[in-house]
Amino acid sequence: MKWLLYVGLVIGVMSSASAGYRNGNNIFKLCTTEKSDSLYYINLAECDGYITGVVDLAASEKKLCSPKQVTIGQLRDITVKWLSDNPQHRHFTANSLVIAALIEAYPCK
Repeated sequence: MKWLLYVGLVIGVMSSASAGYRNGNNIFKLCTTEKSDSLYYINLAECDGYITGVVDLAASEKKLCSPKQVTIGQLRDITVKWLSDNPQHRHFTANSLVIAALIEAYPCK
């Protein structure tokens, strides 16, 4: 049942426009929510949906060349690690930081 809720939330987040301002601190908090937190599935769905949207846009603009086999879990891990390693940049917009993290991991040649 939790998996069905997760899938529904991911689709909902991906299909709706974000009404709020997101920076690196916001997305880092969402993506690193502890599994014991009651908002874990909601936050993870929002994190994954946000990253997926940024990746789709960046790929369509040829800014990102990630492998076809890459999973959203891998994209999340790369983003979280980059944000963890670069806390001095977390006040910048989340979309720019997600792109920075993933371009570093998957640059276009």
